[in-house]
Amino acid sequence: MNQFLIRSLHSLDTHPELELEQDPKGSTPCDFIGIDCDDCHPCNMLAKCTGLRNVGNVSDPKFIRVGPCTCCTCWYSIYNERPILTNYTLLSQGRFENFKVASIKLDDYIINSKIYVDVDQYNLTRQAYLFYKALQDQKDGATSLFQPPSGKIPTSFKQIAGNPEAIDGIFYAASVSQKTIVITKDDVPKGGYPFVEPLRLIKRTCVGVYANSTTTKPTFWVD
Repeated sequence: MNQFLIRSLHSLDTHPELELEQDPKGSTPCDFIGIDCDDCHPCNMLAKCTGLRNVGNVSDPKFIRVGPCTCCTCWYSIYNERPILTNYTLLSQGRFENFKVASIKLDDYIINSKIYVDVDQYNLTRQAYLFYKALQDQKDGATSLFQPPSGKIPTSFKQIAGNPEAIDGIFYAASVSQKTIVITKDDVPKGGYPFVEPLRLIKRTCVGVYANSTTTKPTFWVD
């Protein structure tokens, strides 16, 4: 009995220096950043993380670089929403062949550079498998009109003192096999997706463009 966990990681470069901060009425608000360079105007008009400071004024801004941009490149993690379970009989030499564990949404930005995909395969005991299977059944049942309610979720914890209370959760150990692959545009079947060239520039900070964003470059990432 096996469980699969999938995580993919991709990067994106944005250009927050190209968009001055504007309010809905069209006037330019001030971003009071504090004076951290000579002759900087307190109304900077750009996010501080761009590393650019306004040495002009509001009507005629002039920007100089006082540091690196810390919000121009982000890395984004995509996780499977729930573990993928299978009790299929293993094929030859303990390998699953042609078993779908995940799909990755294609768009011009997600696959513009490359995607690292990690697949972890856990070899579960029957008790651990039944725990995750019960969670999966409950999630599936909540979205179906005809799915009967699932039973009580099993647990491996036992209360040994105090007033009896329900204890949910499980503790288990499992052997793990991991596989990492890198997917690029060249791996997409020809004609499978209409990539746009050149890409439209994203004029905002990279943080939050996709979920689970970080500006810290992973140690394994190779540009």
